[in-house]
Amino acid sequence: MDFLKDFTEKINGEIMGYLPENEPAKLYEAVKYLPAAGGKRLRPIMAMLACEAAGGNGENAIPFGIALEITHTFTLIHDDIMDRDEERRGMPAVHKKFGEATAILAGDALFAKAFEIAAGTDASPEVVKTLVRNLAAMSRE
Repeated sequence: MDFLKDFTEKINGEIMGYLPENEPAKLYEAVKYLPAAGGKRLRPIMAMLACEAAGGNGENAIPFGIALEITHTFTLIHDDIMDRDEERRGMPAVHKKFGEATAILAGDALFAKAFEIAAGTDASPEVVKTLVRNLAAMSRE
């Protein structure tokens, strides 16, 4: 179980490292709000394990898992707005804390960041294309 805890902490740090520190400060505070709350981080774990099961180096799959995780966060932010949910992970939902317009922009910024992460890997164009298609599919489901 220590592996899972250690890996989750590593992924949390890497996710936060990918998120921007730009202006306007309120927007980027909203971008980081939900990812900073943590989570199970199953998508990066599954990406790493799937890569290893296929004979690859699981560390190489972590950016892809982070892109999936960030896309999932984007969908949660938008879902909370649509469903008028008040809380997420025991905290005020992003739109409740920062306002609906800022929450929409924060979700959109996360979605764009996921594509940027995918495009910035050293993976083959075919692998990147597959991930990008899956990121887009996640946004529709």
